Amino acid sequence: RGERMATVRIRVRVHPTENPSTIDQAVRSIFPDAVLSFEHFYISGTASSLSRLTEIISNYRIRDSARAVLLRNVNGTTCRFHLSKQAATVGKASFTDGDSVLGDIEVTVDSENILSVIDSVARSTRLFKPAQETRE
Repeated sequence: RGERMATVRIRVRVHPTENPSTIDQAVRSIFPDAVLSFEHFYISGTASSLSRLTEIISNYRIRDSARAVLLRNVNGTTCRFHLSKQAATVGKASFTDGDSVLGDIEVTVDSENILSVIDSVARSTRLFKPAQETRE
């Protein structure tokens, strides 16, 4: 699958009123294999798998909207998107525009085959067209 060839970087600001361990758990609810560290009001790190995010997107039937957000945020070999911290605390994936009041989880996915990664994470529910064809 395409996601195996992806590098996933995660960064989230921890506000002074927030408990870092709560934010850490929120990130791990979407990226269970994340290797994270807390430094200077930020939790950041990497994950090697997008499989839990893929599962959440499928279970909550948001594949097409997630796919649209991901495709809109591709720049070269990178896809950068934001997930709601608040939704992540209850194990849900809610894509945001990056300016939520409580802050967001910034996710950057790098891959030479970024469109294949998007196809594996959020495959269209419509008559399937690979992302490579839809972006040409």
